[in-house]
This record gives sequence, C-alpha cells and structure tokens, in this order.
Amino acid sequence: MALFLYRLLIFAAEGLLRLLALFHRRAAALLEARRDGLGALKHAVIPKDCEVWWVHCASLGEFEQARPVMQELKRRNDKVFIALSFFSPSGYFPSKNTGDADLVFCLPPDTHANNRKVLNVLNPHGVIWVKYDFWFGYLRALQLRQTPCYLIAAVFRKGHFLFRFPGMLFLPLLKQFRNIFTQDEASALLLKNHGFNAVECAGDTRFDRVLQLREGAAPLPMAEVFRQESLLVIAGSSWPAEEALLHQFITRYGMNDWKLLLVPHDVSGTHINALMAQFAAFGAKRWSEFEMADPGVHVLVVDSIGLLARLYRHAQIAFVGGGYKGGLHNILEAAAFGMPVLFGPETDKHWEAQAAVEAGCGFKVGDAQVFSATLADHLENEHVREKAGQAAVEFVRGHAGATQMIAKALC
Repeated sequence: MALFLYRLLIFAAEGLLRLLALFHRRAAALLEARRDGLGALKHAVIPKDCEVWWVHCASLGEFEQARPVMQELKRRNDKVFIALSFFSPSGYFPSKNTGDADLVFCLPPDTHANNRKVLNVLNPHGVIWVKYDFWFGYLRALQLRQTPCYLIAAVFRKGHFLFRFPGMLFLPLLKQFRNIFTQDEASALLLKNHGFNAVECAGDTRFDRVLQLREGAAPLPMAEVFRQESLLVIAGSSWPAEEALLHQFITRYGMNDWKLLLVPHDVSGTHINALMAQFAAFGAKRWSEFEMADPGVHVLVVDSIGLLARLYRHAQIAFVGGGYKGGLHNILEAAAFGMPVLFGPETDKHWEAQAAVEAGCGFKVGDAQVFSATLADHLENEHVREKAGQAAVEFVRGHAGATQMIAKALC
C-alpha cells in the first residue's frame, strides 16, 4: 500500500513539474536533463564482459563523495563499468563528461516503466547510492532482481522523515541494502536502534577526496600575482551574508598587509556587478580582467566556476559560505590545505563542522562581533594561525580512509 501511494505521488509530482516548467527555469532544466539523460541511456554501449556498477547521486556534493569510491573500484578491477546518475540537473550537466564514469545520465521519474528501462539497459552487478537520495520504486525493482545495493556516506538524525509516519513505512525497503556505510557513529547507532543490522561507520569519503585534490591541485599563477607578499583570505562559495560581514570588517579595520579573494556561490552577472560596487572602495577587480600586479587591488572577485579547490592552496585563512542559511559548503577543501576555517553558525546538518571546531581548526562565527574578533586574531597572530593550520591538516588526515573500507566490502 505504501509503495502504491508513493507511485501516485510520483505521478502527481510529474504532472506538477511539467506545469511548472512552462514558467520556472529550474523545473524546465530538470526536464531537459532527463531528456538528455534518456538519450544517453538509449545510445549506451556497454561491453558484455564488463561488471556494471550503478552509482546514484543527488547532485555535485554527493558526486564528490562517490568519486573516490568509483576511482577505487576501477583501480581494483579494470572490467568495472561505472554508470553514474544524478537527480539534479545542477549535478548532471557539469558532470556529464566526467572521466570517472563510463555513462552519465539524469535519473528518469520513478515509475514502473522507467524502472524496467533503466535496469534493462544497465543490468547492474551492484548499485551504490550516496547519502540520502532514496527512490523507493527503483529500490523495489532492484530488490526483485536480487541486485546487491549499498548506501555510502549516509547521515541520519532523530528527526529524519524515515523515522516518522509515513516515511517509516519504507524502512523495510531500506533494510534490503546489503551494507549501509555511515559518516558518523551517531547515524550508525540510530540505524541499529531501528533494527538495521548491516551498518558500519566508515567515515566520510570527502576526506579522501580533498586529499586527492590537494595532491593534484596545480597552482594558479594569477592568484600568486594578486597575493604577492600579503596574507590572503579566501571567501569560498560565499553568500551575501558572508560578503556583508567581510565588507563591514574591511570598512572598519582596513586591509593592512592582507588581501581578499572573493569566490561567490552566485557568479551571475547581476551578483558580480553588485560585488564590484560593494567593494569598489578597496580596488575590487574581476578575476577575468586581472592581468598583472596592481598595488591598488585588494579584493579580487572570481567571476567563473570550477576554480575554488585550486585557489585554496594560495590562501592562509578561509571563510566558507552557507553557514548563515543552513547549507554550509565544503569546509574540508580549505582544511586540507592547512588553514583556519571560519563559517557561520547553522551547522546542525554538518557533523564535520563541529568536529573541526573540536579539532581546533574550525571557527564558528555567529555574528559580526565574533566574526571580526576571530578574523582579526588570525590576521594579526601568526602563532594562532599556524596552530590552527596544523590542526586542520591533522584533522583531515585523521579522518581519511573511508574509501578503502567501502571498496573492500564492495569488491
């Protein structure tokens, strides 16, 4: 009955989506991604002697968690064929040409017909789902095929919808995962208390991923030209809340011996123009227009995407965005390069943020006063800054290893 009602809900949601797509850009993008993905599935060529692993992610963040596992599976077995799916078009379009997967598609709606279509094309040897993106029709179809399914990087909290009515009706389906690998002990314990047996705390594969990025991140000469001998503060994936705090700080304290590399989450022309006006008094310059050292430029605004992970290597202090709106961005990329990491207070869904605070490399800054005091302390006190930076490196290295643990169970 629960699955029947779920199917009805999927049907209704699809009708609403098609209506919204007439005037809503994101809804239209989802339909476009699905059409594009169905084309990829239709023309997929999968060698008969391959071992197909279907990896499903909601979006880019989950892809980063899956990536080390995908790479390790291929390293261990050259016959592995990775079919990577996304729910979100914001994950699918930037990743459709990734070299870490052999086939990339956007997951079609969770209907009987699409369940058969996807599984008949893939006929997977095993399935890996990442974190939380549950599609119960696909899970049921995989269960009937007796396909081994694994959940990695899982995080559960007491208020999770699966532990409340009507979500709890689907718990028996989730218990069919051959293994569930959680990011933290609290999630593993919670699942065990609800009758799950095949549960292990493996940790977060993002720690392995950011160490990969650190090793492979080539320097960006323009960042060094901009920084020169100054301390460099980087605002990674900043939102207006972080940008306003930085503007207030600079206006009050100035920019003696330090510079700001501003990497906004929103790189639309409207937002970049607003930032240029906001920081104009401090010689703001666009990344795309910066060519040579200019002592008058103290703020460099990055107006393109895909550079943040490489830019962290040039900074000494990071202020990571999203912590004032409940969607904190990845603090581990910054921590891996050995620097103090500041972020806003809304971190309940991000266990790694609290762990970083306890390790001495993360700093939760709730308001303008705390932010100003914390940033000033790290700018002015080299010992404080270096101590936090060393703690950051130890924090990331100390939590690495999830990938090997998961891959060992899968292979």
